[in-house]
Amino acid sequence: MFMLLRYFSLTSLLALALVGLVLGAFFNRMEHDSLIHLGEKQNIALTRSLSNSIWPSLEGLLDQSMGLTPESLPNHPLMSYLDRMLSGLLANLEVAKVKIYNLRGVTVYSTQASQIGQDQSHNPGFIKSLRGEIATEFVHRRAFPSFDGVIEDRDLISSYVPLSRNGRIHGVFELYYDVTPVMVHRSRIQREMALGVTGLLAVLYIALFFIVRHADRIIKDQHGRLQKYVTEINEINANLEQRISERTETLKDTNEILKEEIIERQLAQLELKKLSRAVEQSPVSVLITDIQGKIDYVNPKFCEVTGFTFDEVRGQNPSILKSGEMPTEVYDTLWQTITSGHHWRGEFHNRRKNGELFWESVVISPIRNQWDKVTHFIAVKEDITARKQSEEFLRQSELRLRTIMENVVEGIVTVSERGLIETANSAMERIFGYAPGEMIGINVRELVPPPHKEKHQEYIERYLAMHVRTHQGLPKAISGELFFEREVQGEKRDGGPFPMELTISHVRSTGEGAFIATVRDITERKKAERELAEARQKYYHQEKMASIGTLAAGIVHEIGNPIAALSGLLEALQDNLDPNGEENRELVDLASAQVVRLTGIIQDVREFSVPQNEDQQLLDLNGLIARSARLMRFDRRLRTINLLLDLDPGLPALYGSDNQLGQVLINLMINAADAFEGVAEEEREERKRQIRISTSFREGSVHIVVADNASGMDEKTLQQAFDAFFTTKPLGKGTGLGLSLCYSIITGHGGEMTLASTPGIGTEVTIRLPPAVTDIP
Repeated sequence: MFMLLRYFSLTSLLALALVGLVLGAFFNRMEHDSLIHLGEKQNIALTRSLSNSIWPSLEGLLDQSMGLTPESLPNHPLMSYLDRMLSGLLANLEVAKVKIYNLRGVTVYSTQASQIGQDQSHNPGFIKSLRGEIATEFVHRRAFPSFDGVIEDRDLISSYVPLSRNGRIHGVFELYYDVTPVMVHRSRIQREMALGVTGLLAVLYIALFFIVRHADRIIKDQHGRLQKYVTEINEINANLEQRISERTETLKDTNEILKEEIIERQLAQLELKKLSRAVEQSPVSVLITDIQGKIDYVNPKFCEVTGFTFDEVRGQNPSILKSGEMPTEVYDTLWQTITSGHHWRGEFHNRRKNGELFWESVVISPIRNQWDKVTHFIAVKEDITARKQSEEFLRQSELRLRTIMENVVEGIVTVSERGLIETANSAMERIFGYAPGEMIGINVRELVPPPHKEKHQEYIERYLAMHVRTHQGLPKAISGELFFEREVQGEKRDGGPFPMELTISHVRSTGEGAFIATVRDITERKKAERELAEARQKYYHQEKMASIGTLAAGIVHEIGNPIAALSGLLEALQDNLDPNGEENRELVDLASAQVVRLTGIIQDVREFSVPQNEDQQLLDLNGLIARSARLMRFDRRLRTINLLLDLDPGLPALYGSDNQLGQVLINLMINAADAFEGVAEEEREERKRQIRISTSFREGSVHIVVADNASGMDEKTLQQAFDAFFTTKPLGKGTGLGLSLCYSIITGHGGEMTLASTPGIGTEVTIRLPPAVTDIP
């Protein structure tokens, strides 16, 4: 064996063996780290899912365990419940064991009952989890107790995960996940890869060996020819010195030419070796055809992907891979492009030897010789089946998510941290009155009424600052969410306000965070709540009036008889008085006048307290106002207030409920009287306090105006005056239902009720009711 071939054989064999060992160790370590990383992510996801499912019970167990002894924990009533819940949640999962620790390191729960109550406070994984970190390790157990009994010879990934709620750690969750099937599969793949790489390196070594041997033979042959030339020259040199000199010069020239040829050949061999290694070891398929499209060469990756051997495809047309799924126009365009000397790039849906369909990304280029003539075509192809499947899965997932988003009744919107709307479903657009797609890109402050509109960006910045404080020190990838839910006012596109139930959460991954909000229009619910409150107030008022009626009837009965007797005695006294006793007669007349006044008061109380029919009937509105005013003059709140009546004598009759309209008038007079309590003491002395009630008929409606000169209302109070449960009175003095109930009664009579008020000047309530006869001139 020539020395060059011997040295090459030994050094190449050692180099290939070393490369194989290094690659094997590198890929083994990379797969091991990847397995632990993925196992940790899976354990975190399982832990959070399990803790969310059993949190109400688990929170109670963690809190109670702090006051229990370790010996009493196994008998805790929540143990059987947790066993059932976890068995159901972990069914068909490769979870071998679950353990839960409280903040003192005591095992408050374990799927292996014998471990409950054990102290693990010195466990490094537990200590690390108390700091808010995740502790994960890969372990091998020859025997391991699990849900289904003792399992043997298992590979496990153990993770300690902190149980956090509202930014506070409540305990630690330890979970063992069985990855034995993954390790078995991984070992099989490693063996197959080792065999494949070994085979590939062996083929490469053999190919290089033959190439070097061929070069060695060429060099040896050339060396032999040189020796022959030297011998001939030496023979001629003995007789012809001149010819020797000439031959010597010729030999020198020939030697230089040979050296140049050897160098060029060696360089060509090196380039050929590099090209051969690159093609043979390429992770993509390489195919070379002649100008008729017949296959001349395919690399091992082509055979691996298609299932064909080189001998099976040699001389065949690449059309043997056609699946029939591609349009013929694609192949026509391809052939026209490459035959014209240009590159073609595209995708094929081909068929393997076993009939399985697969996708390839292909680049086909012409190969030219030294005369720039196309002699072959080379195709570089990559199997993109997995990418296509992922793209289809992603497309289907997006379609399902879009379908869900478009069919829920709640409005769903995503907003960037700059306050710009990124997505909005159909329900969101319908609730706020926007056309499809019109909400995208607008600022979310356009959906809220003043004054929140101007301060909305400030709200977002304050919210984000709170988010940073809450998650300070945590990795971005696991930094949780902030969440709140409340009832707020929204503003439609036309400017109309409406009540809505708003839920907002903030999520953040490795990029910019975003807000996710759901909106529910609760206008109808608020209306129902208001109607229910009004019905309760009306029922309460009816019960109160019935009680007053019962009390008043007793008072009238008990006082009426003495007054009748007193009236008779005064009449008898008048008859028996001395005609000349003017002073005594004036006293008796004064007493008689007070008896008549007292009789009128009793009559008013009797009329007001008698239960009235709620059915609408023809009413004398002026008379109803006069009776209500007479009754309210006895209310202590109106004793220092001048109650003025300005009633139109030509007011037409109307249909209505005497009881309900009287209730409205009394409520308005009481509200006006209460408003004077908000007037400062010095203003009370300067201002003559009065309440004026006037009636008129104009513009086809009966008008009632109740006006006072009390403290008045500001614009914000005026806007909410008719809202149920809204009141400016002190706690215990008002329910906030008076004006709301009055408004409901007036609208129920087909009328309108409006408010006008100026702070410090007073308030004016205007009621418009339809007359009984609508064609009054």
